[in-house]
Amino acid sequence: MDLVSDKMTVPRQPAARGSQSLRAMIRPLIEAVAAATVAIPSGTLRRALLERLYERDLETSTDWIGGRTWGSMALERVPFDLEPTTQLEFEDLAGLLPSTPLAYGVALMTPRQLAYLFGLARRSGARTAIEIGRYKGGGTFAVAAGMGKDGTLWSIDDGSLEVELGCDGQDAPYDDQIRELCDRFALDVRLLVGDSRTLELDVDDVDLVFIDGDHTYEGVKSDFERWGKRVRVGGHVLLDDAYPLGQYRRGCENIQRVVQEALDEGDFRLVKAVDRLAHLERTRR
Repeated sequence: MDLVSDKMTVPRQPAARGSQSLRAMIRPLIEAVAAATVAIPSGTLRRALLERLYERDLETSTDWIGGRTWGSMALERVPFDLEPTTQLEFEDLAGLLPSTPLAYGVALMTPRQLAYLFGLARRSGARTAIEIGRYKGGGTFAVAAGMGKDGTLWSIDDGSLEVELGCDGQDAPYDDQIRELCDRFALDVRLLVGDSRTLELDVDDVDLVFIDGDHTYEGVKSDFERWGKRVRVGGHVLLDDAYPLGQYRRGCENIQRVVQEALDEGDFRLVKAVDRLAHLERTRR
């Protein structure tokens, strides 16, 4: 079975003949400049050159990058991932929002993915959930908020990303920030620090598992086997970064391989692909 996203490719309008001729004339120069820039051994210098270009021509830079990473958007192609009921909820409007790798925010997901995660946790009536990989806690809060005060979320993370990338200059560690926000809204979130490949937790038959941890094949496979398969029949497993978003493809191959293997085993079905997110439902044990 081939996994395909529900995104549509929008054909580009042909450029005017004069514009095409001009592009053909200057293309060798552009290629030479690009090759010279990439060849600069100093990452700091490369970033400085890109920053200068960005400062000189903000509109061209952002318009081109946005179009390349996602593509054109139109109202007639707005997706409604969770099939709206009689009353529209906020998550139903996520398709109106820009979805690019430049707009991941605290959750490091597109607005559409975040709305789907929140909406699924709420509409499915989930009361127990496990999260693998939380980093800044945006996804953690979205799942917990979707379940509400009657839900319980166990979140597992080894803290390596915060050590590697720092804490954005904030005074409080990310886990402290997550605890404070969840306590503020009386959400039952239990933050566990440890390696998801070895950490033990006496919890089974959960309603929802969200996997966004180690992106190596071995890591994703372990997380799915150890945690994803703890969902009950009818429960949901969501794996982030399973699909490319435009030309942004980091991490997809390993995660999509695990998704395909799960489908081949026959215990799960693919419900939907939402941007980079794969949604599986358990159909049998």
